[in-house]
Amino acid sequence: WLYHERLVGLFADSSDFWLVRTKADGDTLWTRTFGEPDSNNICQSGQLTFDGGYIMAASGEVMWLIKTNADGDTLWTRRTGGPGTSEPVHVVQTADSGYAIFGNIFGTLAAPDTTAPRNWLLIKTDSLGSLKWSRTYGGDGDEQSLGMLLTDDGGFLLTGWLDLTDTVDVVALWLVRTDSIGDTLWTTTVGDSGLSLGIDLLELAEGEYAVTGVTSPTGEDSFSGWLVRFGDPTAQSTTPVVAGVPKAFALHANYPNPFNPSTTIGFDLPVAAVVTLTVYDILGREVVRLENRQMGAGYHQATWNGRANDGREVPTGIYFARITAAEYRQTIKMLLLK
Repeated sequence: WLYHERLVGLFADSSDFWLVRTKADGDTLWTRTFGEPDSNNICQSGQLTFDGGYIMAASGEVMWLIKTNADGDTLWTRRTGGPGTSEPVHVVQTADSGYAIFGNIFGTLAAPDTTAPRNWLLIKTDSLGSLKWSRTYGGDGDEQSLGMLLTDDGGFLLTGWLDLTDTVDVVALWLVRTDSIGDTLWTTTVGDSGLSLGIDLLELAEGEYAVTGVTSPTGEDSFSGWLVRFGDPTAQSTTPVVAGVPKAFALHANYPNPFNPSTTIGFDLPVAAVVTLTVYDILGREVVRLENRQMGAGYHQATWNGRANDGREVPTGIYFARITAAEYRQTIKMLLLK
């Protein structure tokens, strides 16, 4: 593959779905088709994996996970759930090279039931797709999962909607925070009339999150986009929080990771400080210095385009981003795949 080639999309029709690899100008390099006979196969989520291949989560006759190599050829598949009972919405590779799948299920994974309420489903697998654990979240109504985020401590942040009336007439944005094995740490909702739901998530700092979504307070057909900022309801702090200013220094995991050709690194400054943000290779040699200046308190981002200080493109490999700000020191690991 050339440096500027990239994955552009996962598409679905009434029977099969496709994995499409293109160049930067959109010219197709290859396509792969996936599907089960006599089934409406839909893939809503896929990701580049640490080894340069792809992972996809799809719904057909049952929920299934597909792992391919870098050329899109299938390495293995795993199927779970009962017929017509489960739908994956997101799949991500976790730090242990396993996978997390977030979606919906009628009943539970052990006892799927099309007559049961629809709840959220979170599945964790090993690197070969074998089930390690599963968790369901929800009540007596029909809940809908929409967004998942891996948190800095290895846990999960989940969002979508919670049915407050068992009739889907009033649904609230629902945010669930779990630990690394899916056990609930806390939940919170926003909205007690009409329709409100969360779609995507961002971890701003330790214990602070933003959710994007849509809302229709009167339940009519007209919706508005909205942004909701949350704090950890279990956090105990006597330090006053100034709006727009983080409570502590933090260096966040880069996104996307793995990446090609660029990635974004977020960091938080509770006070003004001289910031040095440097990328090193696996041998500890400086590759590029992204920041080296006085910066104000707040939430910041830096983008690395996969090039060194001299402008050359660096090869595939593991790199480290290290920040120094006042007395704060932190390092994250990044994976560049071409």
